[in-house]
Amino acid sequence: MAPSIVVIPSSNAVVHGTRISVTPDHVLGRSEAARATLSLAVAPLGPLVAGAALGAFSARVAVGVFVASSLVLAVWATVSRSLDPDGLAAFGREDGSRVERR
Repeated sequence: MAPSIVVIPSSNAVVHGTRISVTPDHVLGRSEAARATLSLAVAPLGPLVAGAALGAFSARVAVGVFVASSLVLAVWATVSRSLDPDGLAAFGREDGSRVERR
């Protein structure tokens, strides 16, 4: 639990800051509303899947599956170029220049 207290706020800051910086101003409100709606809509699925896994398997297996999936997602996020500054060039203007926020 202690590592997540340090990692989650900083990763949220990077991910949300990057998403906001590459979203054009005129659609920022709509994209944030869509993101919030989607995240709130799928939030109940976590406990539902956890309960189903605990009901179908032993607690050790269920926790192992969740730990393994978390590790896979962490490695995927680490090697992903989507948050790399060079990878963000794809979100710039059509001529390749970056969108500057005012």
